[in-house]
Amino acid sequence: MNNNRCAIRTGFLQRLAAGFTVLLVAAFGSAPQCRAWGGDGHQITAYIAADHLTAQARGKVARILGVKDDPVDVAQAMAQAAIRPDIEFRTSAPETLDWHFMNLCRQDTAADERARCPAGNCLTARIDRFVDDLRSGKKDGKWAASDQLAFLINFMGEIHQPLHAITNADMGGKCQGVIAPEPANALHSLWGERMVSHLERQLDTHTPAETAAVLQRRIPDDVALPARISDIAWESHRIAENEAYRKLAIPMQPCEPAACVKLPPLRIGKDYLDQESTLVAQRLALGGYRLAALLNSIWSSPWAQ
Repeated sequence: MNNNRCAIRTGFLQRLAAGFTVLLVAAFGSAPQCRAWGGDGHQITAYIAADHLTAQARGKVARILGVKDDPVDVAQAMAQAAIRPDIEFRTSAPETLDWHFMNLCRQDTAADERARCPAGNCLTARIDRFVDDLRSGKKDGKWAASDQLAFLINFMGEIHQPLHAITNADMGGKCQGVIAPEPANALHSLWGERMVSHLERQLDTHTPAETAAVLQRRIPDDVALPARISDIAWESHRIAENEAYRKLAIPMQPCEPAACVKLPPLRIGKDYLDQESTLVAQRLALGGYRLAALLNSIWSSPWAQ
């Protein structure tokens, strides 16, 4: 896939920024460290969410993102916002890097949850924080409402990527090498942006908007938003344990959330990618449906900020 598609028709400057980011990734090898679903995946989730906003929530999103209250304009603006934390904020605000994941060890239980979110710097706590700030209209220091919304759109994609809620002393699969039909050098990137690319080829879709439309036709919106955001993290954790670590017979390592144990590369075939891409489609769609439900709940009252 062309990484510049992350910019989705936003004009020359946005396309140039995306292209420059691709060059940086190529030069410094940073791709496996971030972008849970890649640019396309985050935008797919954003497009799906936009299609399920209430009129009131859509109007609020339009005002925050500075676009006309029109379904197409709002969807495109949300797709643009979805990639800002991965392209813009990782450079301008490196303190946000830890906000993109939650290092739950494979052997963790609910009793370990608090320890895996030191000082509130993890994915679940930051989602809760930005929800509260958007609901109250509170300005959070350096973050304007448009920044808060961009983080929330991005993070609701991140939390549905299974390897953003688990670690095997391997930084969520970043330290586990793979040899696979998809050009990925780590389990994390294989299960993220490369699996999305594999799905897009299966669906024969060519833009995030096309993929979002196909997924909505195939996967019904019949799920409720969990009572706690951390419930989604545990849901992703269980999927990663079952579908990645156990299915690939990866030995369990001692619980060391910050460690990077490098095991021999795994050989992964096309059959595995074909099977798991169905699950990836479900997680992308679910992330979009739940993001919409979350935004609708934030601005459900006529007195909402």
